[in-house]
Amino acid sequence: MNRITRYALSILLSTLLLVLLTACSSGTLYGGQTKGGNPAGTMEAVTPTLPVPPPSAGNGQSSSTSETIQAANAVFNQINAARGQANLPALQWSNMLVNSAHKHNLAMMAANQLSHQLPNEPALGTRISQAGVNWTLAAENIGESSDYLHPTNAATSLDQDMLNEKPPDDGHRQNILSNANIIGIDVLVDTQNQKIWLTEDFARTA
Repeated sequence: MNRITRYALSILLSTLLLVLLTACSSGTLYGGQTKGGNPAGTMEAVTPTLPVPPPSAGNGQSSSTSETIQAANAVFNQINAARGQANLPALQWSNMLVNSAHKHNLAMMAANQLSHQLPNEPALGTRISQAGVNWTLAAENIGESSDYLHPTNAATSLDQDMLNEKPPDDGHRQNILSNANIIGIDVLVDTQNQKIWLTEDFARTA
């Protein structure tokens, strides 16, 4: 590979990184989307008054308190309100996707790193398949905030930052307004690292 080719490749990779990484006033966001499918699985989609809490994280980190359930519900309502304004159907709540999102939050907390895929962790599509969702589209928005004492404010602010994105750097907004039909949201309070972790997993079921 000659020097000019290496230089061009370096510029391309730098540009891709800038597109993927968006710095926000309340935290940091990543968004990703995968199209395809998985070989098998079952799907469950319900719309409860409040999201069903995921298992507790333990080790002093709260994950399924009334505050985090309220935070996830507030994000859910905010997303569906935005979809309604865009004349899109509301997303249905999926407890399977909540489990997927929660496991990813735990992985990010353990590594103290915002990423769609951490070492030894399956890719997004595989994670959603393992949660039991038979999908044709899978997408994920993630964010972190230092406002760990106010989970609802932190989570809704991160989500609002996603909704406020402008093209062409609006990957999170596109995920929210995609043709997905189910969603799972998990908000994790990380007292050790003093952060809020937010994962929104989207899917369109086969």
